[in-house]
Amino acid sequence: MSRAASVGFVPGSRASIQQDLVSKRQPAPLWQNQGWENPPQPHPLNGYDEYIALFPAAVQEKLQLLRRTIREAAPEAEEAIKYRMPTFVFHGNLVYFAAWKKHIGLYPITSSMEATIPELAAYPTSGRGTIKLPLDQPLPVSLIQNIVASRVKENLENSDKTAA
Repeated sequence: MSRAASVGFVPGSRASIQQDLVSKRQPAPLWQNQGWENPPQPHPLNGYDEYIALFPAAVQEKLQLLRRTIREAAPEAEEAIKYRMPTFVFHGNLVYFAAWKKHIGLYPITSSMEATIPELAAYPTSGRGTIKLPLDQPLPVSLIQNIVASRVKENLENSDKTAA
């Protein structure tokens, strides 16, 4: 009898399957290899300017235009960073935005907006409240203004319901 068989290691046995699984495991994350107890946390962003500065100049221009457009459409809204994204807050979260490799995501787009703002049909949406504004096209300023106005109305209606 072979030594492997004498210790219970038979190909196809539970022990050999477990050994195969152990040998195919992914390597430990880098932070564990460094001896850290917890993963390093991403650097907190201190504001819109710091977020926008992370991107190339052409994207920065679009982000600044988006910021100005939202600010003009909702001058009472406050700027904040939430979920590491620039956020406008007015009676709750109004809109978020984030720059990606090929688009700027604007959140949230509600089902009532999709039904009442026909210009939304020209842009890809995720079905989960996101509109994608391609970086290779001009920003649709009037559409953004309509989205923000719709969100302001929704937030005011929702705050009235909770106050009553």
